Amino acid sequence: MKKLTYLILTAITLGIFILGTWINPVIFTNLKWILIVVAILLAAWLFRIYTPKQKVYRIHKIILILSIIITLANGWVYRSFQEILNPIQLETTQLSVYVLNENSELAFDKDLSLGISLEIEINMLENFKLHVENEYEFAVISKLEAFDQDLMDELYAGEVNGILLDVANLAFLEEEELSDFLSKTTIIYSFEKSTEVEPREQVIDDFKSNAIVIYISGIDHLGDLGWRSRSDVNQLAIVNPDTRKITLVSIPRDTHIPTTCLNNIKDKLAHAAVRGIECSMSSIENYLKVPIDYYIRLNFSSFISIFDIIGPVDVYSHYNFSVNEFMYVKGMNTMTTDMALAFARARKEVPGGDVTRGLHQQEIIKAVFRKMTSPSQFGKIQSVINSTRRYVQTDISSSSVTQLLDLHLSSSQRWEFDSLILTGQSALIPTPQDSDRLYYVIQHTERQLLDYRNIIKDLRKIE
Repeated sequence: MKKLTYLILTAITLGIFILGTWINPVIFTNLKWILIVVAILLAAWLFRIYTPKQKVYRIHKIILILSIIITLANGWVYRSFQEILNPIQLETTQLSVYVLNENSELAFDKDLSLGISLEIEINMLENFKLHVENEYEFAVISKLEAFDQDLMDELYAGEVNGILLDVANLAFLEEEELSDFLSKTTIIYSFEKSTEVEPREQVIDDFKSNAIVIYISGIDHLGDLGWRSRSDVNQLAIVNPDTRKITLVSIPRDTHIPTTCLNNIKDKLAHAAVRGIECSMSSIENYLKVPIDYYIRLNFSSFISIFDIIGPVDVYSHYNFSVNEFMYVKGMNTMTTDMALAFARARKEVPGGDVTRGLHQQEIIKAVFRKMTSPSQFGKIQSVINSTRRYVQTDISSSSVTQLLDLHLSSSQRWEFDSLILTGQSALIPTPQDSDRLYYVIQHTERQLLDYRNIIKDLRKIE
């Protein structure tokens, strides 16, 4: 009877331990098997030692309690990863009514002389009108419909005394125009609507026989990641398990590409993010003929949070230069949060402008990867989890994280980094919204584009 009790307790104990260990995404697969085998051998050894002595109850109470504690800890870690990696991703759009500062006392009502932007998505505008009609009991009627910059000119000229804009579209303005507009106007009414980002169907199921392509998008916004904004950072990380090489492909934000979510109208890549992360990814896939498996989306707050947790990092600079109070030397620089942020954003202060900025962003990604995967950071994993939950969006599933950890730890060979910058020709061309206005873009010739596609194809090859 006691032996049967022992066997039941052993089965329960081992089952709890094996389940908790197997679902833990932080433990890579080889270590899981080792822990499970060790647990089985330990159980057999205890049976051999304690059964003849009739002391199975005491030792198994201890083991059972330990197993439950380990399982709860594993479940907690698993749940944390699930919250980070499988949340409902939302993107928020905001429509706002702007008036000149001297008219800030105006009310948003049916008597307002309103201009409405033609650049607002139709379904968003319909939701806005329906909301106003239901909540405020008046119909929104436009005196004028035009593109954003024309609406601003009409507001300045007094042709209308209020204009309705999609706030995210302000990212399309040049920095001087945006600064001038914001200094002259006041928001008297805003409407927000959040939409769920539809998860992509995962196509990668074996990380050891497929190269993985991860899109890293850094949006020009401080605070909540849910707000749509332009993407100033556009990097593809091509992870090849065969060569143990991670190639970072920098696509300058001003690259002129067809925007798939707008019937392939050509515009800057940075502007595609205003329509959502899916628009950016599908536009890149179409342009470079490369499938994107996952995305990581972050902003300035993400950047600051990650650096605050992991501490200073050693980042390579390709030039001697200075930004504000920070001095950088060619070679390795130990950077704190503010110093690294200024380094990542420097454009006018470095030779090569946007191209060099993309190169420096790659150096920061490399430095953070090396620091995060160093043994000194293992004790900070919970802080990283909490920070990631708030400041990073991704569609990488928890099971994929396990496979990525397996991939990272499956060999003692270190990962090598390589860089590719998609340089092109600078040009001033008419904007998609107004042929009379010019803006700066980077264009690729057909020959260049074909070469880039072939290079990326080769980087993804598995021998």
